[in-house]
Amino acid sequence: MYITPIPSFRNYYIQKPRQLSFQAHYDGFLSYGNYGDGDRYNRVRIHNYSTLIRDFGLFQDMPKMLEEKFPDGVKIYDYGCSVGYEPVSISLGLHNYFTESEIKKYTPIYARDNNEKILKKAKEFKLRFEEDEQKRLDSFKNIDKNDFFIEHKKRFGQRTNECKDVLKNEIIFEYADLFDDLDDDKLSEEPCVLLLRNAFIIFLFSSSVF
Repeated sequence: MYITPIPSFRNYYIQKPRQLSFQAHYDGFLSYGNYGDGDRYNRVRIHNYSTLIRDFGLFQDMPKMLEEKFPDGVKIYDYGCSVGYEPVSISLGLHNYFTESEIKKYTPIYARDNNEKILKKAKEFKLRFEEDEQKRLDSFKNIDKNDFFIEHKKRFGQRTNECKDVLKNEIIFEYADLFDDLDDDKLSEEPCVLLLRNAFIIFLFSSSVF
């Protein structure tokens, strides 16, 4: 039996793993195996809880790696971008480290997912922060939240943070399938940096599942 996280906002009955949209963190799993009536996938309830600046050290240290390995700039692709927390985190990390002119060498960030509904949500550029996310944002010494977000208060004390143009102009959300792009060899046409943290576990198990 192979165990792979299911990225989804709701219950799915999955026929093929490649139909999945990659997202961050899951507390439900896809069980694959022979249950007596042929191979099938179990339907389970999952909850997406992608967060801002998940793993602070990565977004703090990544710009230095880019500067060392690609001083003249490079394209950044974020597969499994979900509703936008990760590409926004990448952009904030760049702003924390680079000058405005240097950031242009690493943007726009190409944020990719293979779920149209999730991409539609991502393109709104509206994120909700929990208290721990705000603390991680505050840990970027060169970042002032007010320079990047407009806070909208909603009923029952909820707050939504809308990205300002500085972030919107640095992130391109687009539909893409990681496996198709690898099969077509599109990603080998020029140097690039791939982030697929949210999709990595499915990528890791792909040879077993397909």
